[in-house]
Amino acid sequence: MTDYVPGQKIREFIKAIQPPSDYDADFEYGFYDGDYAVISDSTNHLRPELEKIRMAARTLWQDRLITFPEILRWVKNGAKDPLTDKKTMQVSAGDEQGKTVLLINNGVFVRHW
Repeated sequence: MTDYVPGQKIREFIKAIQPPSDYDADFEYGFYDGDYAVISDSTNHLRPELEKIRMAARTLWQDRLITFPEILRWVKNGAKDPLTDKKTMQVSAGDEQGKTVLLINNGVFVRHW
């Protein structure tokens, strides 16, 4: 005989219908598709590591619009600084999308409407 745990069946049901934790619906439905620009002057002071990434992106794409896939490829390659050819961030395989979205959400890139 098993003990009944209140709410156990509903938790199992909800867990079965939820998407996996690494699923990003905004990305899947194209929310991040479009053109972006690198923030030219950081008015809201970025953390030093984000500022280093922003400066590398600014050097690479100065005064030009870029697409989400371009940013994604750059992040996948470690967000290399074009002047020093050094990686400005470490990205594990499969985490490129999440890191790219974080850069957008943290104000390194801004959507160009």
